[in-house]
Amino acid sequence: MKFWWFLLVFFFMAPLWGEKHWALVMGVSEYPALEKDFPKLQYAATDAYYISQMLSSPHCRFASENVFLLMNDQAQKSKIKKIFRESFSQSSSEDLVFIFFSGHGFNRKKENEFFFLLPGDKGKVRKQTALGLKELEGLIQLIPAKKIFLCLDARRSAHALGSISWPTFPGKEVCLLESSQMQEIAKERAGRGFLAHFFLSGLRAIPYFGKTADENNDGLITVSEISHYLTWAMPFSGVHQHPVRRGKLDSVVFALPFYDRPHIQVITPKTVKVGQPEKVRIAGFIRDTKGVKSVEVEKIKARLGQISKNNASQWKLLPWPNTFWFSIQLNLTPRQRFIEIKVTNGQGEKRTIEHTILYRFKGWHQEWMPPGMKKGQEYGVYEWEKDRQEMVYVAGGNYIRGAPSQQLQQIRQQIAQLREYMEKYQKLLRDDRHLRELLVAALEQSNQAVNRIGTKLGNVYRKIELLDKVNRGDKNKERDKEIPKPSTLVESQQISQIREYFAESQVLLQQCYEEVRDSATKRYEISESLYYLTMLSRLQQNIEELWKPRVIQGQGFYIDRYEMSNKKYLDFCHATSRPYPPDPWWQSDYIWDSPEHPVVNVSWEDAFAYCLWSGKTLPRTAQWEKAARGTLGFFFPWGNQAPVRSLVNADVPPSPEEFSSDMVMATPLPMKVQTLPGSASPYGCYHMAGNVWEWCSDSPSISLMLLSARGPSHYRISKGGSFSSGEYMLSTWFEHPFPTHSRRSDLGFRCVVNFPEE
Repeated sequence: MKFWWFLLVFFFMAPLWGEKHWALVMGVSEYPALEKDFPKLQYAATDAYYISQMLSSPHCRFASENVFLLMNDQAQKSKIKKIFRESFSQSSSEDLVFIFFSGHGFNRKKENEFFFLLPGDKGKVRKQTALGLKELEGLIQLIPAKKIFLCLDARRSAHALGSISWPTFPGKEVCLLESSQMQEIAKERAGRGFLAHFFLSGLRAIPYFGKTADENNDGLITVSEISHYLTWAMPFSGVHQHPVRRGKLDSVVFALPFYDRPHIQVITPKTVKVGQPEKVRIAGFIRDTKGVKSVEVEKIKARLGQISKNNASQWKLLPWPNTFWFSIQLNLTPRQRFIEIKVTNGQGEKRTIEHTILYRFKGWHQEWMPPGMKKGQEYGVYEWEKDRQEMVYVAGGNYIRGAPSQQLQQIRQQIAQLREYMEKYQKLLRDDRHLRELLVAALEQSNQAVNRIGTKLGNVYRKIELLDKVNRGDKNKERDKEIPKPSTLVESQQISQIREYFAESQVLLQQCYEEVRDSATKRYEISESLYYLTMLSRLQQNIEELWKPRVIQGQGFYIDRYEMSNKKYLDFCHATSRPYPPDPWWQSDYIWDSPEHPVVNVSWEDAFAYCLWSGKTLPRTAQWEKAARGTLGFFFPWGNQAPVRSLVNADVPPSPEEFSSDMVMATPLPMKVQTLPGSASPYGCYHMAGNVWEWCSDSPSISLMLLSARGPSHYRISKGGSFSSGEYMLSTWFEHPFPTHSRRSDLGFRCVVNFPEE
């Protein structure tokens, strides 16, 4: 039996034993001869050092003598070529070569080539001081190894921006990982380059928003897994940096410390309902490099079987001989929190693993709440355990989606009117900005003139004061009488007034700068909506098909009662060290000083990261629409009544009662999330119309994005309208796509919790 087990292990593991790993790690922080164009980097050399240490660790598949580190002055072309010529040339066709570079790069668009800058004694950038991509391709083609992993962190300045024509590397299997997209500058943070930080934490399988680089939980991290993890994790970090991956490799880079321990994946039960029959079936998979001899659950022996290669592929498990299934019927004691699973491997070694049981309780509507949900103090209100956000339950069943037929007939006219309104508003903002820019230019000229006059008067004042001191010290009184003493009091007052004027003008100038910036922000936000309306006007023939009324059947879910507030989002930022969103145009320190107002200037990636942290998801458009309009298909959350100021915080007229009073019409801005309870949706959700747009998880229809070069996958739908929206955009069926990276002063989000799989 041991002989056959040895043959199986040898058959599957022999390819890994024959594969050697080689690495060249380069990090350049200092460019003494080129500091003017390429400033010193803080952590590039440090990144290279720690990555080389990680590769040389016992758990990596790199022998320490095969890892070559070149830092700062050591990173010379001659040494790089020597490593390729003398060391990498000894590799075999099955080997993996890993090349990491951290430092400055520059893009020569005329020559269509990218260069990795190395230290040199030249006074300007030349090919002799840099390693070009074509030159690197030539070196790679000379070595026998066919598996190449390139990890390049070279977009550190504006010189490196722009598209790159990457070589094809004929005859090689290449996985290429760039630190950022072509128009993004790679960043450094917390003592590391951003790419190196996630690379190291990924190899250690440190969870980030509940996910690790070990995607299949087999204890082995491959090139494809670590590169896929980086492209997933870095965009959700809050720093605008999106790595790019090309190609894939299944070579193992790192074996986790618990690789030789059994891994258990319990498939059923996902959850246990309190009060239901206590006899449950427990089943799942066990993986152990030493085989599995027996499995006991709560001291009862379970059925055990081996997974075939075909079944492993079908169930997306590793196709190796040491994956087994187990199953057992078990009587649970009331509220039993854990079950003990004892695994005896092929060598007779025993390990005990505890599995947590997730219980579900009944909610206000007699539904089985998902784990983490609990009933609130108010009837019909729930609370999510992670972020303590109040939620409401939306029952499953049929509901109406789309625009009412009477509104569909008016859509074309309404789009034209809305476009005309926005074009006028955009022109008004453009004219306003032009006037403010003229004022800024006049103030700058005035400040320069005042500054020059003040400097001259100051010099005159100092000379007069010095002459006065000389005259007072002269012993010749007759001469003292002949020379008249000028009065310095007038000059001193003038200089004081000039200084006060200069200080006041500086304050005014700063205010003008801010208003010009705010005007540009408003124009950008208006231009996005205007662009979308232009697309709709060009697709008028398809509008009725897109928004025609239809009956949809959906499952029940929970949705946040209120929009995400600054206070809740601030808790998330503190828990994850995420950067705070930018301040909106109307207020500084908005996230701190307005805790009960909706968070704004959050991208779709920011909202999705919050969901990953809190265990929620962004609502699908169908879910959002049902929560907003109920089962009767209302035009607006409160019903079919036209929107007025007393019902919604938006750019709408006041009601006749309000108009007849002495109410002052304030400029629409976001309100607190718990205001206007009278216009809540049928399920009790606040501000489902107006206040701020709300991100959804769906991509827009392809037909709506025909005019976009980026495609629908780079857009996500938002719904509900905002404080600056008119009646048309406040409709429950209307949707507005924005780029996923878009941060707007009128865009926020709310979350949902779905029921778990049974």
